[in-house]
Amino acid sequence: MKITTEKTGGVEVVHFSGAADVSAVAAVRQALRQGLDDSGFHLVCDLSKVNFICSDALGAFIMAHQAARAVGGFLRLVQPRQRVAEILATTHLDRLFEICDSLDAARRP
Repeated sequence: MKITTEKTGGVEVVHFSGAADVSAVAAVRQALRQGLDDSGFHLVCDLSKVNFICSDALGAFIMAHQAARAVGGFLRLVQPRQRVAEILATTHLDRLFEICDSLDAARRP
């Protein structure tokens, strides 16, 4: 899994690419933690290039979402691919996360 970040307008954007499988979970957790710390708990996660996400990685996103919400911040997901969107829907996590169609929409205050 490849992970890159950028900060724009007080929002940290984390771009994920590849499979968020068991071998990538530690890197996903670290990127989410660092992104929350660097952004003041305003985090956008670009999933447009993620082709698989395992339950442990989903757990990392849930924990980051809860940490952000606890202090008035947010974690938004952007453009999950069909397979990832299906996993989010099957687990009802599409009801927990705010899922945006574009990075511009996700960056809004």
